[in-house]
Amino acid sequence: MRKKKGPFRKEVIEFALDRDVLEEIDRVLSAIKKYPNNSSLYVSLGDLYYSQKKMEQAVSTYVQALQVDSGNTRAHTRLGQICAMYELYSEAWQHARAAASLGDPHLKEQLERNGIPEPPTQPP
Repeated sequence: MRKKKGPFRKEVIEFALDRDVLEEIDRVLSAIKKYPNNSSLYVSLGDLYYSQKKMEQAVSTYVQALQVDSGNTRAHTRLGQICAMYELYSEAWQHARAAASLGDPHLKEQLERNGIPEPPTQPP
């Protein structure tokens, strides 16, 4: 007969996973120092912060990715998803349109599937 898995085991697993993520954050930060113009590294770092529920750091890092490469569709998609989570739908759609114009329609499709109407675009 197997023993029940208690909360202690869950805590140990979560601690180990957190440690792994923190180590990966350190590795990605080191890589960014070597390759500061690699926007994919910033997106990877943002994803790691997101996994740790560090939303402000994730958003800031995705913005950095777009400063390095405004055509990074993953950064637009991730920012749009976070905006939608916080009901910032206009901003979410801005990122969805940007990603779609760069060839990645997934965020736009997600917003449509979830019934989030596209706001009218503002004239320049």
